[in-house]
Amino acid sequence: STVKLPAFCRLDAVLDKRTGAAGKPYGIGFAVALPAEWNGRLLFQGGGGLNGTVAPPLGRPNAGDAALVRGFAVVTTDTGHQGQVFDASFMADQQASLDFAYQAVGRVTVLARQILAQYYGTPAAHAYFMGCSTGGREGMLMAERYPTYFDGIVVGAPAMRTRFSGIGDEWVAT
Repeated sequence: STVKLPAFCRLDAVLDKRTGAAGKPYGIGFAVALPAEWNGRLLFQGGGGLNGTVAPPLGRPNAGDAALVRGFAVVTTDTGHQGQVFDASFMADQQASLDFAYQAVGRVTVLARQILAQYYGTPAAHAYFMGCSTGGREGMLMAERYPTYFDGIVVGAPAMRTRFSGIGDEWVAT
């Protein structure tokens, strides 16, 4: 089904562009959707797989309307690297590994809040994080490492013990 989106401005950017391990380019890519009729709230949309792409910042729903449709400003990130869903080659770069683990989501959250305050002339009244699988892991880590960043965190099926699923990842990748 097609989602009818409201009027919004989309900002795409990259933090900390750099050359990393094996001469590969890195940087924390992110996108923020800023609705014309903002409800004063921010939703951080968690990633999936091993990230590597900036998903459309819609606040994808499990049921009902996307968060953007409901007036939320929505932010997403690739967590610091480019790649396919299960491409773990970025793990050879220590900073890319740390960005994927937790640092990128924390840094993008701070920057997204600054962008909202500048764009709308007022800070977000509330901020939420929503994610499943890798996004669920990100949510759990945000609650642990940055407990004041969000007013609420919705976590589904967090991919916390991924070493146990490594055999499955290898099978999917081949």
